[in-house]
Amino acid sequence: MNSVADCKTYAGFLGDIPAFSNCATEVLEEFVTHAAQKVDAVAGETLCSPTECDQNLFVLVSGMASLHTGEGVRISLEKGDYFGWNPGRYHGPSASVVAEEEVEVLVIRPQDVLQLELIASRHRHPSKIDWRGGPSARRRMRALVTT
Repeated sequence: MNSVADCKTYAGFLGDIPAFSNCATEVLEEFVTHAAQKVDAVAGETLCSPTECDQNLFVLVSGMASLHTGEGVRISLEKGDYFGWNPGRYHGPSASVVAEEEVEVLVIRPQDVLQLELIASRHRHPSKIDWRGGPSARRRMRALVTT
């Protein structure tokens, strides 16, 4: 169970990620409270392999980790940093992330990203109008156009 302070902190980290920058704070806090998956890892443990990094988005909420690529590149990560799936990136270098000390990580699945985008959109535009329009709506529209 996360404390209220933890939820606010985690929501703040998510709000700094471009994919979630349009989400209201209360939407992110609700997501963290009810749907976010938190994983703990010890020093030396692999947080994500190249395959996992291509599927999920990870947000480091405590501790330190390092990103390793096959080219000998190593990047230090600290709380608030994120890595993994990026909807705007269709290819990229293969990398793995290893905990340098005990860490906590939020794991966000691609379907969670889509769900958050949908909820954020509804939050910004709370209209109850049914924009799909059934057959009767099309008939009314046709009648308006022909008259």
